[in-house]
Amino acid sequence: EVDVDSLVGAAEQANSLQDPVTAERFARAAVAAGAGLEAGLALAESLMAQGELAGAEALLTDPRGSADASGDARVALARARVLLLAHGRPEQALAALDEIEPANPSLQLTGQVESMRAKCLLAAADLQSAAAVARSVTAREPAPPLDALVVAVAGQVLGGRPVDVLAELEHIARFRDPVHATGLPGSPWLAGLRGVCLFLAARGREAFDLLEREQSRASDLDRPFAAAILAIARALLLSLAGRPVSARHLVDDHRSAIGPGDGPLGQLA
Repeated sequence: EVDVDSLVGAAEQANSLQDPVTAERFARAAVAAGAGLEAGLALAESLMAQGELAGAEALLTDPRGSADASGDARVALARARVLLLAHGRPEQALAALDEIEPANPSLQLTGQVESMRAKCLLAAADLQSAAAVARSVTAREPAPPLDALVVAVAGQVLGGRPVDVLAELEHIARFRDPVHATGLPGSPWLAGLRGVCLFLAARGREAFDLLEREQSRASDLDRPFAAAILAIARALLLSLAGRPVSARHLVDDHRSAIGPGDGPLGQLA
């Protein structure tokens, strides 16, 4: 007899360790064995991490299994991620987050929702609100989600203080990013921010080395979306260094993962 709970648990653990390929395998096995909402959410998360956003969206349109308030909130949170990452629609993603019951008892889930809200606000170019929401999460929770930390420091970087936050980024990378515990690629957004800050602090060689290393790890583990984010960061630095042709070639090499020009990564590129 198949132990569905163990399969779901293994999928969730693989997702937490940023190993979406393994997570997908366990999640699909759980779904095939009749598991419901939890398996579907784990599968959707693994697909999103691999850049297979259409597949994740299809799963979340009609999730399997009944959901309580917490389950409904997790589905809405996942839908918001797809709306932002797959379609570049931060306003619709924010609307999905607004549907979540504010009295949800899970503090951890509340932190994830607010971290996603901060990312959506940042994507909508509302820098001040994004940074305020992210700071509220990092101030309230002893171990805030990595996304909240990244958005909080991104607000400082975009606000014109890249050198001031470099030490904070290094601290986050050392103590919070899974790459240091698992050898897997860490957050591509965090690596991208660190690279930009290093470059602006006149440490260009370190910046390029960091981004090339993290992009190589992401590519080796078949994470095209993460690799594309890092490629865009490298292209930005190449442009700033006066090498626009090399930057364009780098973006073109990752065009399939970056997606259309009106998508979230396409706009960055």
